[in-house]
Amino acid sequence: MKRSHDLTRVLGLSVCVMFAMQVCAQRSFDEYFKMVKAREMGQQEIDFMKECGVDAAASDALYGVKLGAIDKERWSPRELLGRGQEEGFADFYTAEIRVEDGKPRMINTWWVTKETGEAQNTMYCLSEQSKVKTVLTLNLYDPPAGVKGTATRYLRRQEISSLGRVTADRGTFVDEAGAPVATPKLSKQDLNAAQTPGQTVIAYEVLRDLWALRRRPMVVPYEQQPAIQGNR
Repeated sequence: MKRSHDLTRVLGLSVCVMFAMQVCAQRSFDEYFKMVKAREMGQQEIDFMKECGVDAAASDALYGVKLGAIDKERWSPRELLGRGQEEGFADFYTAEIRVEDGKPRMINTWWVTKETGEAQNTMYCLSEQSKVKTVLTLNLYDPPAGVKGTATRYLRRQEISSLGRVTADRGTFVDEAGAPVATPKLSKQDLNAAQTPGQTVIAYEVLRDLWALRRRPMVVPYEQQPAIQGNR
């Protein structure tokens, strides 16, 4: 893989343009969770939804979590993501479905593991037929105290055809501000882990458990849903 600054230079694009602007404001799960609790929405989600053809202000939100074996690896609905990581053990998963005109159009997931300092934020753009069209993955690694390692952030974008095939795939290491940085010196294993994209199957599992089979849907109506920064 080319070094990230070489990739940006060759394409003649900034990383913000390269990934459709929304990547420049990616943040940690803790910050995302606080914004959900405050009924706010980050700019990256708004921009990604716009790219999907969805008006954030006209959408509803449905939230859920997956706790592993405790809930038989199924997603369970939670109002505004419940108690967050306090519910989880080693691994913790959250999902947010944005719904417009009665159809799920965007899914935003987070996976966090407390012990290793790893986290993955994946956003899925859905067609009106609930098929994944675009996958935007941000992999974060922040070594826990006392653990040697290099903190990394890797952003990867994939376009998916109607047949489920990847038609475009590009990625780069970025800093906390979203600017491209050179590929750090990592072992092959760590490099592969940093570049691993979110799986489309996760989006379909979220739809299966939280949307198609919802029994107690915790949909937040527009009047109560997260506010759009700058517009409220």
